[in-house]
Amino acid sequence: MTAGNIHDSSAFSDCLKAFLKRVDRLSWKKRLVALAGDKGYDSRRIRRLCRRYGLLPVIPKRRGKDGRCRRNPGFDKAKYRGRNVVERCLSWLKNCRRLATRYEKLKATYVAMVNMACIRRLLRVTKDA
Repeated sequence: MTAGNIHDSSAFSDCLKAFLKRVDRLSWKKRLVALAGDKGYDSRRIRRLCRRYGLLPVIPKRRGKDGRCRRNPGFDKAKYRGRNVVERCLSWLKNCRRLATRYEKLKATYVAMVNMACIRRLLRVTKDA
């Protein structure tokens, strides 16, 4: 978790390492082949880091300085479409006003609120099913 005025890509390597530890523990390694991100994560450092861990970076290129689109021959649109699952998850988390405006000052209490929102969502899903 970073401060609100710091871009998420600065914490990308720590987040990826923590995620891969969990993946190893859950034995999902066979299923994990690509990592999708939006244009904000378009950097050589992030692409190299993904490849170092054996992941295909599915990240669209940003526009060049002249405003034209840059070539991206290895971009897989079908894999990129799967990113909407994450976007929908973040969207319903933002429906909790307390999370969207981040009333909590401390990291621990904010994480606790995120966990409570997830539990609330899971209970709603299982109740409807």
